[in-house]
Amino acid sequence: MHLVITFGNLCESGISYANNGASSLLATALKNDYEFNVRDVCNAGTNSEQIDALLNRQLCDTWSSTGLDDVLTLLIGTNDIIQNNDLANANSRLENLIRTIYQNNESKVSKSTPMFVASIPDFNYTASWSQMPGWGEWTSSSKHGFTGTKQEIEDQINAKVKAYNDGIPDVINALKDDGYNVYFVDVNSVVNKNTDLYDGCHPNVSGSTNI
Repeated sequence: MHLVITFGNLCESGISYANNGASSLLATALKNDYEFNVRDVCNAGTNSEQIDALLNRQLCDTWSSTGLDDVLTLLIGTNDIIQNNDLANANSRLENLIRTIYQNNESKVSKSTPMFVASIPDFNYTASWSQMPGWGEWTSSSKHGFTGTKQEIEDQINAKVKAYNDGIPDVINALKDDGYNVYFVDVNSVVNKNTDLYDGCHPNVSGSTNI
């Protein structure tokens, strides 16, 4: 089993959604008598990585060298949103990334290997104005093309989060039509931006547990 996700920073108690996710999947497997091959957790992202950067790496540098993985999870798009990167094409870029993961790693995965593709959480910028990853201290009310008051910028960003998340099911359906065993997981619905984020972006203990 590999968890293919973005960096998955440890929160204040040393818990990450990568490790929590592996534990949850394994518990489900045991409960239902599934035989998942749980070899390692592949926390394959890097700080501030966008969809295209993960596409370029193709994950080949982090996966185990032999065998077929049983479960893949993908949560990406957060950094594209906060850096306002080609959001009009974000969902098509996500689809291309998923196809590339399968096609460029045929020795390790097949079309039948399940991948769970997650929506991304909303942001809480009004509570964490100076703590956003990659943004540094706020010296003005404008960053990456977002302008206005704290609340106005938060609303603009979360509107783009919604647009991106709303497009993921269409990506999943297109991939399913081509025979890929992919599923949509609505992480956004279980992460409360007011209570489940420790810096306005990354999940805290409750956020990681919910994911």
